[in-house]
Amino acid sequence: IDAIVESLADSWHRFFNLSLVIFAVALILGFAVAQATIRIQKSLKELVGQSVVRGVLEERIQVLEYVPNGHTNDAFLKSCSILPSFNNMRGSDYIHGIYNGVEFTYSDITLRTETKSTPDPNSAAGDNIVNFCGSIMTIALRKNINGFVQLVGRMGPRKKPGEKKGILSGICGSGESQNSLRTGYETFDDSFDIYVSDDQLAFSILTPQLMEAIMSIKGKGREKMEILFAGSMIVVAQDNDKDIFELEKKIGSDDGMEKYRQKFRRELSGILNVIDVFGMNTDLFH
Repeated sequence: IDAIVESLADSWHRFFNLSLVIFAVALILGFAVAQATIRIQKSLKELVGQSVVRGVLEERIQVLEYVPNGHTNDAFLKSCSILPSFNNMRGSDYIHGIYNGVEFTYSDITLRTETKSTPDPNSAAGDNIVNFCGSIMTIALRKNINGFVQLVGRMGPRKKPGEKKGILSGICGSGESQNSLRTGYETFDDSFDIYVSDDQLAFSILTPQLMEAIMSIKGKGREKMEILFAGSMIVVAQDNDKDIFELEKKIGSDDGMEKYRQKFRRELSGILNVIDVFGMNTDLFH
């Protein structure tokens, strides 16, 4: 009996060790496949970007720099007051160009906060919260703004005087903001909280024409836009869960690259439309 038990125990140990080896090999292979997939995706992104997207950009703008797998530099993103905090980020389609004499930059970005659920630095367990997924754009001005005007997109209209506030109004962004400016344009005031260094500066920037134009590019539903006028630039952050200049499964290989060019042209028009909107206030660019 002892011999049988010893034989079974030995078989179990051999099986257990073999299982560990198989598991380790599977992990290594899985990691290798994942890394290879990432490299292929980046290579494809670079190829399509340089051979197709760049050509689309050059139809409309002077391209100073285009990096398909690049993004706005980390230092700017971390210091930008209209972006949420983050400790992990990725991005793509960094564009630095000139359109109708206006210099601008653009890139898609996703900002995350990753937290470890255990103090073990080697543990992969934890939360991965997406704080922002959309685009960041800077537009250079030809004058310096002495102060700032910040527009923070609201998720719902303001409560009317005397109207009771719902329990979730603060959470959902439809409550009152005590320190925000009112322009008198009700639809605009319902769409944005406006924070300024001084009222006179705000009204010199937020002309009726510009406010009307901003409303035309404001996202719908859960999409959120924030805009900052400060120094010698405008910064526009659109949290809209969009990633432009990407290949899509619904466009088949039989359609050819012309279908993609049409898609990319529409997406570029959306970017340039933002610049056209701020051009409504010509004083900012003269």
